[in-house]
Amino acid sequence: MFDLRFDYDQDEIMQLEDLYGLDSSLYHLATQLEPTFSYNGEVWYTKKKKGKKFLLWKDIDQKDVSIDINLPLISNLFNNSSPPPAPPKQVNWGYNQLRNEKAVIIKSDSVTFNLFGFTQANQVILSGSFNNWNTHQIKMNKTNLVWSITIPLKPGYYQYKYIIDGEWRADPSNLLSTDDLQGGVNSELYIPNHTFELLTENNYKQVYLAGSFNDWTPSNIKMKKEGKRWYLEAWLKEGTHSYKFIADNTWMYDVSNPNKLPDGHGDYNSVFAIGDTVMFQLDNYSNAQSVILAGSFNNWNTQELHMKRKGDSWVLPYVLGAGNHEYKFIVDGQWITDPKNALTKTSSGITNSLLILHPNHTFVLNGNSNAKKVIVTGTFNDWDKEGFLMKKVNNQWVFQLHLPQGKTLYKFIVDGNWIIDPENGDWEENAEGTGNSILWVTE
Repeated sequence: MFDLRFDYDQDEIMQLEDLYGLDSSLYHLATQLEPTFSYNGEVWYTKKKKGKKFLLWKDIDQKDVSIDINLPLISNLFNNSSPPPAPPKQVNWGYNQLRNEKAVIIKSDSVTFNLFGFTQANQVILSGSFNNWNTHQIKMNKTNLVWSITIPLKPGYYQYKYIIDGEWRADPSNLLSTDDLQGGVNSELYIPNHTFELLTENNYKQVYLAGSFNDWTPSNIKMKKEGKRWYLEAWLKEGTHSYKFIADNTWMYDVSNPNKLPDGHGDYNSVFAIGDTVMFQLDNYSNAQSVILAGSFNNWNTQELHMKRKGDSWVLPYVLGAGNHEYKFIVDGQWITDPKNALTKTSSGITNSLLILHPNHTFVLNGNSNAKKVIVTGTFNDWDKEGFLMKKVNNQWVFQLHLPQGKTLYKFIVDGNWIIDPENGDWEENAEGTGNSILWVTE
């Protein structure tokens, strides 16, 4: 998008030419705002927007994919290091909410996107987190009143938009959206990996779903009815999930699911798991009467995970997903950290054992060999000043973590002094004027 009020100087015109093959003559032709015009044997399109702004684009020649003329934001024209138009966010679970159920049709191995209307458009492109926001790769097909395309997608959480004649638009049929950090929104999509189902002869008027994934909120997940079947297709991150149905205000576990755990109120919660099995084990407490596992992964529930005695040890297999998990054992009512795990996290004076499953980033601070204590902290732990204690290896301080996808801000605390990463040139200013280092995680 261009703004006619913006006075491009010669250096910027040269940058446009270098980056996009857009020279000054072409730019001045575009400012005449003809819907289509030819330049050097190529057809270009323009579309007037509000005020003095207009869009300029052309069809990309697939033989020359090095040129991408889609220019969604004027602020990105001269900045090759700008993030993609939709930084991912950390999502634990969700389900789709569509105005028109035919707008997105999900099958076992593919998803069909249908954009209704826009019959006057010349071109519609689908772009999203599933193709790194490519602006020319997925061209949609027009049939009657629908633009349509089918692509393979695995279960997970995605963001997407349509590019309609060069203009980025969220899906008008999708009720779910998130801030795109550029003054607009992106549509959100969940490809399910689990179906909750209640088969019943009772003529319930309403059935809701509640569980550990939504903090047991009783009335914000309404299930769909199909004959005698109530169901909900959802995507959930890897881990162990507890849940119940709420049928006409009556809470009940899933009788069709044999896996259940005590709910702490004399009843049970139904349970299902996705991910890796971790064997928790506590040795040398053979005289204990009861050992319970509690952690961030089950909201520190003290009644749910009763460990079993095996010889001189207490054991419990539990399924967890990738992440940074805090936990403790409760031995006859006494909370203790895991004696076999030297990795801990302290916050507000409370120390818990720390299990980092499938770390995807290693923080490294070189030098500072005389420092006594180095901590890494950031948006991943709400800037906890006690943070994660780094380990000294030769002349480096290192710490591995599993970070959420998207933008992470961080700093090191060296013997109480907060510093940005001296070897990371990507940083941004903060309210204190001291800056924060920036890290982008894509997987």
